[in-house]
Amino acid sequence: MGIDPRPGPEFVNNPGEGPPEDPYTPEAIEERDGSLFLRIRAIPGAGRTEVGGVRRGAIIVRVNAPPEKGRANHAIERALAAALDLPRRTVALDSGERSREKRFRIEGVDRADLIRRVTPLLGESAN
Repeated sequence: MGIDPRPGPEFVNNPGEGPPEDPYTPEAIEERDGSLFLRIRAIPGAGRTEVGGVRRGAIIVRVNAPPEKGRANHAIERALAAALDLPRRTVALDSGERSREKRFRIEGVDRADLIRRVTPLLGESAN
């Protein structure tokens, strides 16, 4: 059995932003202008709703809602808030309304707390 070329849960620096304050920040977490964001890979129309795993540096969120009229985005918002154990009002879509690659703003937690909440969701890498 050789070395697996795929990275495990993605703990790397934010590209192009200089040295990180914490080298163990998951790649899915972005910090910009004092706000925290999560990179999400959406899989709408899935058989069940679940949050976990990483693909291309983003947390995978599967929802059974279809990608129509914002239904999947709202389902992702609810699933993400539940998985992070946060009130729904603290999770909001920031970009990627019509894309599978999305970014959600997370409010009400500091960086260390968000890392603590996100780490169990990273699971197996699906690069």
